[in-house]
Amino acid sequence: MKLQYTLIFTCLLFSIEVEQISQCGNAHITYYDVDGEGNCGFGDLHFRIPTAAAEVEMYKQSQTCGVCYELMGEGGTLVVMIADGCPGCTSVSSTKKIHLDLDQRIFGEVDLKSKGNVGISMRMVPCEVTGNVILHITETNAFYFNAYVTNHKIGVKALKVSFDGGEFKEVKRESWNRFVQSGLSNVKTIKVKVVSFADEEIECPGATSITQGDYDCGKQFSADHFFDIYSNKKINKNTMSDCCKKPSLISDLSKCDIDINYQDTGENQPTNNSQDGNSGQDGNSGQEGNSGQNGNNCPNGNNCPNGSNNENNNNNDVFFERFRNLNGNYLKTSILLFLIITYIF
Repeated sequence: MKLQYTLIFTCLLFSIEVEQISQCGNAHITYYDVDGEGNCGFGDLHFRIPTAAAEVEMYKQSQTCGVCYELMGEGGTLVVMIADGCPGCTSVSSTKKIHLDLDQRIFGEVDLKSKGNVGISMRMVPCEVTGNVILHITETNAFYFNAYVTNHKIGVKALKVSFDGGEFKEVKRESWNRFVQSGLSNVKTIKVKVVSFADEEIECPGATSITQGDYDCGKQFSADHFFDIYSNKKINKNTMSDCCKKPSLISDLSKCDIDINYQDTGENQPTNNSQDGNSGQDGNSGQEGNSGQNGNNCPNGNNCPNGSNNENNNNNDVFFERFRNLNGNYLKTSILLFLIITYIF
């Protein structure tokens, strides 16, 4: 009976995985020194969660900002959020692989940092956010609209705005992840809708005028969709979608194919069961490859909420966030070994 409970618990432990919402894609990763807010204008997000910079074709004029991906390499798995662009990274069209430039502090959680440039598998996953979608209007100005969106489970495709009761129209999204409309005529009232990759629309009821502030949109996007990892377009779920490679121990056990159907007699019984972002060798290769890295092209980029200048506290946040976002390769292995030892003794 003890063995049966041990195997059941082990099966459940290894079956807990991040939900995927895209097919798997081939990728390779490099790393760079993150010393600014990134082109997505998320402030000091990289101190709080693992982040990455995407090559131009994947960045898509900032459409991929705030989207999360699970990376799977020889050293482990990690969920990262896109917070920057990397014009110097190699393109998907030229290599047939997605190129991500990681914050150099987290590279080692996917593979050995000394390798510098390694192949991995990756897939889009829902971001582990709590609460509702948040709209940020960056300044109070009746003649100029400037906003961005955070805290969304899946990607934001567009922002639609109605000015003074007019028709809802999409506002242009700049490469620095701001939705901008200039040339307005003393606007008094607005209505704003956030549109997801799945074309789901959420209207933000609190945003009624162009007044600087952070507005809770009252709802969160559904993650019950499936997308093409290269185009971000909604597609039918691929029946071969869980092709992502994982460390062998987890891959073997995550399927839960363990035969525990034997007769228990009360005794233990046996069973049959960046510009140079493509090199990454010195950790600085992608440093110049991210046009928005220092935030100079992103006006009001420091309005991201929950920002902090306390680097020690932020580094602690990184540690705990990494612990939460890892698929738990080493943690799961340790628990498995503990269970085996417990059974033996």
